[in-house]
Amino acid sequence: MSTMNKDKYISIQELADLKCVSTRAIRMSRDKYITREIIVRGGKSFEILLSSIEPELEEKYLNQRTQITSDSTALIPVTQSKNLPTKVNEIALARLDLLREWQKYRKHHPEGKTRAGIEFIESYNTGMLYPHIFKVLGKTSIGSVERWKRKLGNTTDYHLLLPKYEYATEFRTSLTDYEKQVFLKILLHPNKFCVGKAISITKHILSKEGPINVQDVTFRRYANWFRDNHYDIWTLARDGEKALKDNVEPYILRDISKLEVGDVIVADGHKLSFLVQNPFTGKPTRATLIGFLDWKSTALVGYEIMLEENTQSIASALRNAIINLQNIPKIIYQDNGRAFRAKYFVNTDFKETGFEGIYARLGIKTVFARPYNARAKVIERFFKEFQESFEKLLPTYSGSSIENKPAHFKRNEKFHKQYFKPNYYPTIDEVKMLVDKWLEFKNAQPCPNDKSHTIAEVFENRVKIKIDTAQLDDVPTYLTSLLFKQIEDKLRERPRVLVVDEVDFLLNNSSAIEIVRDLHDKIGIPVVLIGMSLAEAKLKRHKHIYDRLLGVLKFETFNKDDVAKIVTEISEVEFEPDALELVCAKFNQFRQIVKFLNKVENVAEMNNLKTITLPVLEGILNER
Repeated sequence: MSTMNKDKYISIQELADLKCVSTRAIRMSRDKYITREIIVRGGKSFEILLSSIEPELEEKYLNQRTQITSDSTALIPVTQSKNLPTKVNEIALARLDLLREWQKYRKHHPEGKTRAGIEFIESYNTGMLYPHIFKVLGKTSIGSVERWKRKLGNTTDYHLLLPKYEYATEFRTSLTDYEKQVFLKILLHPNKFCVGKAISITKHILSKEGPINVQDVTFRRYANWFRDNHYDIWTLARDGEKALKDNVEPYILRDISKLEVGDVIVADGHKLSFLVQNPFTGKPTRATLIGFLDWKSTALVGYEIMLEENTQSIASALRNAIINLQNIPKIIYQDNGRAFRAKYFVNTDFKETGFEGIYARLGIKTVFARPYNARAKVIERFFKEFQESFEKLLPTYSGSSIENKPAHFKRNEKFHKQYFKPNYYPTIDEVKMLVDKWLEFKNAQPCPNDKSHTIAEVFENRVKIKIDTAQLDDVPTYLTSLLFKQIEDKLRERPRVLVVDEVDFLLNNSSAIEIVRDLHDKIGIPVVLIGMSLAEAKLKRHKHIYDRLLGVLKFETFNKDDVAKIVTEISEVEFEPDALELVCAKFNQFRQIVKFLNKVENVAEMNNLKTITLPVLEGILNER
């Protein structure tokens, strides 16, 4: 200890705080310490020599000193936490529970709180009042409970009630906590002092308070231990947050035991390694499975199969997951791909946390995986097993890449094609039935996160709530492939002419016009396309569709005879010849004529007119 600390005196209140007792108790035990009298307001008092108090209290006092005389300070405050055993946390929590019950009992007996507190402790010590707490703490005294109350103060932090044990997890060194604090302030500076220079600066600072008897090697051993055991703090303080994310965070081990079923579901898309029927063309193709996996149970709670990974299939798969889970997940941990960042997640900041989208109103937080990091998603392991134990069993298995595709899919392979080439490709609905059967088998296997139970058993042990499906109505419940199949079935059942109006807008989306062509090719129904003046020019861009047109009929502007015929046939009131001639001169489009006739009929009905004369018609035309 330095010379300055040998001559230091502390107040009665400071010692009372260190011992967690009242100032009256300190005054009564004054003879135990070396003291000196001081003049205070209202009389005399005394101070206690720091070196005369208990050694552990002296060290505790020095540890609370944070003032450092150097201008060099660390970027962040250093707090050395210990990896405490579970038993220690249990004791602290039990103390907090007992303290709360003790306070409640005393509150209900305001006339004699002291006696009530003693009665409570006597009842507790029988072991019958709170057997679970008694099993952890055993017998206690009223003095211990009072001491816990002072430690806790007005907070609810149970860490203040942790037993003051020393564990081997902390590095054993002759350095005091104050010397460690000074040393780490220099060592963790963003200017990245080398260990040797940090030692010399630290010894210079400490020498101002007294002689230093610590060797350089002691500081160096502690620096090496701190770097090896607190590498995250070391990296953040010296190299910054980016270095922490790049060099430390990827290697942090996840503790699955902290999760409950349904807390986090992991999403990703998987290109199926077998061929299915394209619902539009009937040709074999590889589809995409969008899956949502519960992290805790590893059960696939929702999925959808589409020809490509897009926002529609993602939304449909998530809707299925919420309904099957019977709960709203807290976090969706999903792919970094374009489909997941599309219109349902419109925030352009794309941070890895706090991402909001269409499900934000449900309280779901969206987290995106780090790019090019397959280990970040546990669902990747699920898809690997899915490929090995399901996809390879199907006759239409085509391999996940060129290197591992079956021989009968290779060029010039006649032998394998003769015996193994598939002659039937399953539909998407048939694939879903097969996947559901395989999931029954998969869920009967032991859960990787709880070997004593199956996946299904772990999944069933979840909190369920009533899901209002109306809240999910923003999510499309039908996929394009299913809608196409419905239209196809209806048209086959009762063939009719398919009339497509405003085809100009449909031609802006090549996929949409291709669907119309597929309906014509598969069913053979006539299709009438109606559009504006630029429709023909836009159709010519799709030569394979334009060549199928039987003819192009252009509607010309109405002449006076056409307008007169339309007015005569659809108008409910008669027009005098001069009035009809004015209508023919003013209008030459069908929509304008119908709109004007509706207005004329309303005026005639309100005024009981059977015939529209020229003055009446002019009055209607002049109205604004």
